[in-house]
Amino acid sequence: MILAGIGGLISDSQIGKIASVLIIILGIISFALGGFSIDQPLFAALIIGVALIIQGIRLYLE
Repeated sequence: MILAGIGGLISDSQIGKIASVLIIILGIISFALGGFSIDQPLFAALIIGVALIIQGIRLYLE
């Protein structure tokens, strides 16, 4: 997610940059929740779902 966010920052679109910053933040949070996802896989599914929704909105708005 962090690499996808960095790639989005390089793009020209202003909407893409905002979504990319959100993806980078979610990537950092996913590292923190990685330890918790061993016991509760719901945390990992939640982060992946939110990231996919943000990327879908970004693609829709472009």
